[in-house]
Formats: sequence, C-alpha cells, structure tokens
Amino acid sequence: MGESVAAGDPARGAAGATMTDCCDSAACGIEKLQTRQISTLRIVFGINAAMFVVELATGMLAGSVSLVAGSLDMLGDALAYGLSLYVVRRSARWKARSATRRRRASGCAQQHGSRRRAAEQASP
Repeated sequence: MGESVAAGDPARGAAGATMTDCCDSAACGIEKLQTRQISTLRIVFGINAAMFVVELATGMLAGSVSLVAGSLDMLGDALAYGLSLYVVRRSARWKARSATRRRRASGCAQQHGSRRRAAEQASP
C-alpha cells in the first residue's frame, strides 16, 4: 500500500501521483469538502459574532431597542453557525438529527409568528 505506480503506467497522473493518493477516493473529496465547509463556517461565525457585539454595543450606547433586537438576531445566527461547526465534524447520523431539529425549531417559530400576527389582526 502506498507504493508508486510504474512511470509508464497510464494510471499515474502527470504530477507522479500514486494509486493510493487521497484524491483518488471519494472519501478524500468528502474530507476536502468538509475542510472547506469548516473554513467557511469559521469565517461566517466570526463575522456574525463580531457584528453581534458591535450592534449590541451601538444599540446600548444609543438606547436603540431596534439595534439591540437586530443584535439578538445576529446572536441567533452565530449560534446556528456554531452548531453547524460542531455538527459538520460529526457522523452522518448527527447531521441528519441536527437538520431535523433545526427544521422543527424553524417551523415552530414560523407557527408562533403566524399565530401572533393573527391575534394582532383580530384585536381591535
């Protein structure tokens, strides 16, 4: 295992790769995708967390409830990215379970918003 293929072998790539190189397998493609996902999630998580802090501080200094509410939305997004960072390293079972729970939570929030809007419209 790990031995190079003969120089004249057409299975050998132009760069002199071996048959057991990582990129010859589907698992490597998944690992590279996972690495890119983690990198992207870290960047987005950092930006979101920083925006939460900036928006919260600005809202508190200005006395703006709207900015504070916006910062809490950023916090919710940052928590979702944090959960995604945790789950992306876990097994497929964990990923499926997390997606199902997130979908349920999103559905509950949407139903609550719909009920609240209906109650507001019904009240005089």
